Amino acid sequence: MTETAVHRGEPDSYCGNCRHFQYVMDGDDVAPYCTFHEETLDDMDACSAWVNNS
Repeated sequence: MTETAVHRGEPDSYCGNCRHFQYVMDGDDVAPYCTFHEETLDDMDACSAWVNNS
């Protein structure tokens, strides 16, 4: 049995791979932030505005 490598060609569609994603300071902590929706994130699931960050 031979294993085959899979090339996705695109990064996974989650917030960390979106051009609208950044980390911001939230008090003494850093928080994930969406510049498109202008809000901190509760989860990292991609929304319909997801755009590759490359």
